[in-house]
Amino acid sequence: MKAVILAGGKGTRMRPLTNKMPKVMLPIRGKPIVEHQVDLLKKYGINDIVMCTGYLGEQIKKHFEDGSKFGVKITYSGEKDPLGTGGAIKNAEKFIDKTFLLLYGDIMLNMNLEKLLGFHKEQGAKITLVIHETDHPYDSDLITVDESGLVTKIFHKPNHEPFPSTLSKTSVCIVEPDVLKQMPEGKHDFEKEIIPKFIEQCSVFGYITDELVRDIGTIERMKSLEERAREF
Repeated sequence: MKAVILAGGKGTRMRPLTNKMPKVMLPIRGKPIVEHQVDLLKKYGINDIVMCTGYLGEQIKKHFEDGSKFGVKITYSGEKDPLGTGGAIKNAEKFIDKTFLLLYGDIMLNMNLEKLLGFHKEQGAKITLVIHETDHPYDSDLITVDESGLVTKIFHKPNHEPFPSTLSKTSVCIVEPDVLKQMPEGKHDFEKEIIPKFIEQCSVFGYITDELVRDIGTIERMKSLEERAREF
């Protein structure tokens, strides 16, 4: 399995911290948040990584280079103009030839990736979303699943009471490479434009976990993650 990390966002909600630094390079416990992701990937034998870069991407390349000093291989897929999450993934298609773990570069996670992949294969899914219980359903993308874990619908934020679910989608998923064939070129949103199509095809499953998966998102969330440092 490969990993594809979306690392091109501008991090506007994190300004002024991101005025001169890409959000994925902000430090948690003394090293960039995306480096924590690379460490976890290496732990589970995922050594082939594609970094989708954009805003201040040269800083990411300077830090990781070809990945060899971190014990992995890193290939860069750059974008001159913002392509959105879907466009960035499609832009990297030439580097993707197998099942891949898709990560947004601004999340901290500490989870068993082997179990996640096992679930994905067992279900025969095209896309497996990592989902968890949320205590703020109003500003989360909510998911409903059936008894087998098949995703039946996604409700994009904001949501209102009565909430359809307390299960929320995280920024981690496993994707089969043939999904890329059904994605258009150019700027588009993977979550809002692509995932719903595959939900209609009954090929998206939800992997429910209480493991640590949290985006930094705002300066307040980043500070909260620093306080929870012992968890990762």
